[in-house]
Amino acid sequence: MQAIESTMDVLSRGEINKAVEAIMKAERVDIYGIGASAIVAQDAMHKFMRINKACTAYYAGGDDKKRNLPSLFCFHRCPRKTIL
Repeated sequence: MQAIESTMDVLSRGEINKAVEAIMKAERVDIYGIGASAIVAQDAMHKFMRINKACTAYYAGGDDKKRNLPSLFCFHRCPRKTIL
């Protein structure tokens, strides 16, 4: 619980609302994860899919991350708006 409260202390509610609006308006959501974040990217993709939001997780984990890192960030479906 302390971790959630500490995180909320540094987040701006306005910025969270802007991010939510951007995701809601997006035709699709692409998520990128490297290493341990690969599992987080997969999990987020499944959660978005549950609410019928088109989503793809691109990830590289384990031994794949060095080999696949350049292709992970290749935006082959450009142009697209990217929000980081």
